[in-house]
Amino acid sequence: MKRRHKETNEFRVFVGNLPFSWLEDAVRNIFHSYGTVVDVEVPRNRQQQELNRGFAFVYFSNREEALAATTLSGSRLDGRVVKVELADENIEQSETVREELTRRPHSPIASSSQAYEWGGKQVQRQSENVVPKETPNFMPSGALYKEQRMTRHGKELKFVEPLDARKPDKHWRLYVFKDGKLLQGEEGVFYIYQKSVYLLGRDRDVVDIPIDHPSASQQHAVLQFRQVMPKNRDKLVIKPYIMDLESTNGTFLNNERIESLRYYELLEKDLLRFGYSSRELIILTDRM
Repeated sequence: MKRRHKETNEFRVFVGNLPFSWLEDAVRNIFHSYGTVVDVEVPRNRQQQELNRGFAFVYFSNREEALAATTLSGSRLDGRVVKVELADENIEQSETVREELTRRPHSPIASSSQAYEWGGKQVQRQSENVVPKETPNFMPSGALYKEQRMTRHGKELKFVEPLDARKPDKHWRLYVFKDGKLLQGEEGVFYIYQKSVYLLGRDRDVVDIPIDHPSASQQHAVLQFRQVMPKNRDKLVIKPYIMDLESTNGTFLNNERIESLRYYELLEKDLLRFGYSSRELIILTDRM
């Protein structure tokens, strides 16, 4: 296929060892949570157009989001350990990218006695085409894959921590207000610096921060600390992010509803609301 021309304001990420059955929508759904995906390019297998050649390019609108996406490298996607890295922003490409582009097109066709693992499913050659027995579901999930999902008290969680998850190095706190007044006791402040992730919702069996309101979902949102590379800086820092877990009535950041299954950076003094609850949570930190 003809190579897409990268615009000057775009940042390209190379994805290697991609599962062969994955096409544009599947790749887009995985990288969507890292930022604004401008475009996805998946070169097709020459013999079987319904399969890819084992790699893809994902285009982001800024460098920070592209860098965040590279933390997916090393993850197992449908049985294959993918490699994700920034593609060089000039004509010269990285060694991995050059290897993939110059490699002979991979043809998974084999003798009738051979089997391959595609999409985590065992497939066998039938006549001239290899057809997976079961078509993978590539709908957005907010987590990578069910096989990677965590559980608490026997219940499956609706998210998976990203590879850049880190315990915060500052004493972050969530202060809870109702009708403009800080709640008293344990419900008035949550200390969120003892681990890398905090689940919010109505299911007290699994959540870290309960939202006791009928409009809240059982697992409503997740507050995740991630180690990222900020713009115009050369040192990694740990920042808090919020992600809505496809809640029924939404998550609101500074009174604006955020898109589900996407990380939003939280800044000090940001205000969070969940569903139709009148409680407002404000994030603050004391300098260490």
